[in-house]
Amino acid sequence: MLNDQILRRISSLVLLTCAVVTSLTIAALAKPEIERRLGLQPREAHSYRPDDVIDLPSALYTHSDRTVLVFVRSGCGACRRAKPDLMAVVAAARSRNVPVVAVTSSSFRKEELAFAADLGIDAQHVHLTDLTKLRLKVVPAVVVVDRRGRVITSRETTSELEQTRSILVALTPAQPE
Repeated sequence: MLNDQILRRISSLVLLTCAVVTSLTIAALAKPEIERRLGLQPREAHSYRPDDVIDLPSALYTHSDRTVLVFVRSGCGACRRAKPDLMAVVAAARSRNVPVVAVTSSSFRKEELAFAADLGIDAQHVHLTDLTKLRLKVVPAVVVVDRRGRVITSRETTSELEQTRSILVALTPAQPE
C-alpha cells in the first residue's frame, strides 16, 4: 500500500517535471517571436543614418530645405503611446516653418488619415505606402531630410522620441557665416 502511494507520487512528480520542461522548451523556442510581437526585442541600428538617401518619392521633400517625415501606423501601440512626443515634434517643426509629412500604411486609409490628423498633420501631407518595403525597422520613427532626400537625423522608438533635441536642432537651418 505504501509502495503504491510512493509510486503514484513519483509518477506525478515525473509528469509534472515533464510538463515543466516541455513548457520551458516551448517558451524558449517561441521567445524570439513573442518578443518581436510585443516589441521587446533589442533594436538594431537605425534604419536610416545621416547622409542616407530616403527611399520615398522626392515630391515629399524637395520643396523645402528640411522636411520632417513621421513614420506611424494607427494600429501601432507604440505609436499611440508616443503620440504626445510626436505631436511635440510636429508642433516644433511647424513653429519653424518646416513641413511635416506623415508616412503611414496604405492598408487602412481612413484610420491612418485620422491618426495623422490627431498628430496635427492634414490629409494633404500624408503619404500612404507599404511600410514593409521601406528600410524601417520600427515605428514610430521621425526622420528629418534635406531637399535631396538625404537624412539629417532620425529617431526610432518611443524612448528616443522623448529626446527630441537632435531633431529640433536639425530643424533649424544652418545660419550663413
